[in-house]
Amino acid sequence: MNDVSDEELVTQWLNNAAVARSSSEKLEYFHKLKEVLLRKSPHLLQKFLPNILNFTTDKNGDIKRALVGFIEELCKLRESLLPKVMLNLHMLLCDESIAVQKRVIQALIGLIKHPAAYEFVEKLTPLLIDLGYSQQDIIKIVPKAEERRKYCKRTLSLESLQIYNKRPRLDPQIEFDNDTNDNLRTHVDLALAWLFEEYGILQGFSRVPPLRKDTKLDKSYNTLLCTFINASSNDSAVFSRLLLEAPLITDEALDKVHQLCREEKKCTWALGLLRDLAVRKPPKQLMFLNALLSYTTYECNVIRDCAISHVLELHQRADLKLVIEEFARMNLEFLKLQRPPESLCGFSQGRLKSETWGDDFIKACLLPYISLLPANETLIHDLAKVYVQTGANIKRIILRLLETPIRSMGMDSPELLKLVEDCPKGSETLVTRVIHVLTDKGPPSAQLVQRVRDLYHTRVSDVIAALPKLIKLNPVVVREVFNRLLGLHGDSPITPTELLVALHLIDSNRADLKTIIKATSMCLQEKQVFTQEVLAVVLQQLMDQTPLPTLLMRTVIQALGSYPRLSGFVMNILQRLILKQFVYVTIFHRFGNKKSYGKVL
Repeated sequence: MNDVSDEELVTQWLNNAAVARSSSEKLEYFHKLKEVLLRKSPHLLQKFLPNILNFTTDKNGDIKRALVGFIEELCKLRESLLPKVMLNLHMLLCDESIAVQKRVIQALIGLIKHPAAYEFVEKLTPLLIDLGYSQQDIIKIVPKAEERRKYCKRTLSLESLQIYNKRPRLDPQIEFDNDTNDNLRTHVDLALAWLFEEYGILQGFSRVPPLRKDTKLDKSYNTLLCTFINASSNDSAVFSRLLLEAPLITDEALDKVHQLCREEKKCTWALGLLRDLAVRKPPKQLMFLNALLSYTTYECNVIRDCAISHVLELHQRADLKLVIEEFARMNLEFLKLQRPPESLCGFSQGRLKSETWGDDFIKACLLPYISLLPANETLIHDLAKVYVQTGANIKRIILRLLETPIRSMGMDSPELLKLVEDCPKGSETLVTRVIHVLTDKGPPSAQLVQRVRDLYHTRVSDVIAALPKLIKLNPVVVREVFNRLLGLHGDSPITPTELLVALHLIDSNRADLKTIIKATSMCLQEKQVFTQEVLAVVLQQLMDQTPLPTLLMRTVIQALGSYPRLSGFVMNILQRLILKQFVYVTIFHRFGNKKSYGKVL
């Protein structure tokens, strides 16, 4: 046995105490531990003190009373350890055993009388007040400052005494908070056990200790929980575990979570905690989910984006999907109002009330909904319906924010193809934007072209109305779309004549002349499609328009350049127009010159 170190003995006795069959046997091991740790080898305290304090939850009253004695003697020897055992003293004071409670009271009185406890009077005072002591009673038993100085002279070296006298005095409450935080990190299981003990008393599962029969039990639980979470607000792991495993989350505790969610540096884990609470606390699932959803419309981009990412995770759960979509749809519907709703304003949303729809308010209503599109593509149809009923500024933001989710959905999305096929009245620009995003970095799929082809067949007027937007797409994409629409890869849904005439009739206010010229030139380059016969029909129809299309003479010149045999046909048409007293001087001077004029004549 002499070859075994004290550290090995302590480890062995702790293990033996854990499996001891009788209380007397366990108590015997405890006394051995006390003798070694407090007297023979106190240098081992730092390592094994947490193990000793775990006896706080032991079921045997004798062990608990022995533990109180251990704590009392420990604090008299090392007063600096008092903050680390305050939590345990609190728990033991709330024990059902009267004998244990009395032993704690005895220890508290002994500690507060000890000169070593002078600096910790404010930590011990609340406990004694709870026990019925008045402030005057406590003052009488607190050691005087002179006794404290004598104690310091006996126990401290001259150097340490000088340091003690020179150091600044800290606020006791701040010291308590920091010590409590360190203690919680080490004894979070103990803190949770205490919470469950208080919850059991609150719900009537456990007997109310005689000394607490006149206290408000609900207030006691809330105070305890809030004390723990306030002390651990800078420790995400401890804070989260306390709330996730606590038997009850009070309103005041939830307010603290909201406070952390509004801090950019802490919002990631605080919002993640709300997500986890919504999953792991079914009785109050909707409360935590709504709390998280409220931050998807928050003013700060960092907080809002973080909240949306957490909501997207919850959206994968069948039991939460509908609630999340309804919340997003409600905010989307707000865009049809004359002014932003009050629910988007105030301290909880981080913005002031406004009478107009600014970009920030518009994004707040749109982003929660648009972010759900890749997960539920059917939502695109309600977006199109709302789009039709909004003003120009809101439409602009919608078109801008659509790019990312549309790319994620892809051109093979059945719902996007359905949107192009149905194309709700007034949503032509939206559909055009969708087509542009889908085809910006590659040729359109056969399915997409088929839907556009069908749209030409059933809603030609709508498609023609969308041409000003379509021709603004990437030139390579425009050419590919034209080729497919003109039947170069199959049946033609529209004739070359209809397309070229429609391009000439585009209002210059909806598309600049340069863009229209590029589109018409692109068509005329396809000589296999725009043959001499086709151009003759096109020119005939254009010359029948009133007023004449601006690009008419330019197309005439290009047609004659490609097909000189059309000169006779053109001259006959011009002569008919002259007889009708049309004036072409402006058109000729704008798009022709003397050479081209002579060529036409």
